[in-house]
Amino acid sequence: MKIKAEIDRSSPDYIAYRTMLLLDQNEAKDEDEFELCRFHLRKGAQLRSQYKGFSDMITEYDTINLIYGSWGGLGGGSMALAVTRYFARTVLESGNSQPEDRSFAYLCLSQPGAVPAQALTAYARHRSGGGWDKAMDNLSVYQSMCSLIDDIQKGEEKGISIRKEKRRILVD
Repeated sequence: MKIKAEIDRSSPDYIAYRTMLLLDQNEAKDEDEFELCRFHLRKGAQLRSQYKGFSDMITEYDTINLIYGSWGGLGGGSMALAVTRYFARTVLESGNSQPEDRSFAYLCLSQPGAVPAQALTAYARHRSGGGWDKAMDNLSVYQSMCSLIDDIQKGEEKGISIRKEKRRILVD
């Protein structure tokens, strides 16, 4: 599902924009189109928007998929607000989350709009043990978030995180 924005410059005093909703099987977007969501509906099935878990958000059939949507955020495109908030709630519900995971979850929940793509990318790369500098697409960020949630729910630490170890001071 896409939104198409058409520009009407027929009046010299103002520019009018008209928007239309499009159902299109073509995943490529034109310059004046913005993707809202994807779904593949099987014959006789019902489209659902309730997810069984965070990893269910990318289910191919009969589920609304928000991962590839064109959402605006500070500094450019970002991931849908519903995805980052679902991630944040899942992290906060787990008792095994690390302080940096909880801090990022609070950031996701406190944003009035979409979380900036740079913040999503930096968090995903840092927690998966990668660098801070490379951009990631929405699918890569989502997959990283899925693996982080799996690790948090299993109680494992992944990537660079706080290690609990005893510290000693030796006095000679």
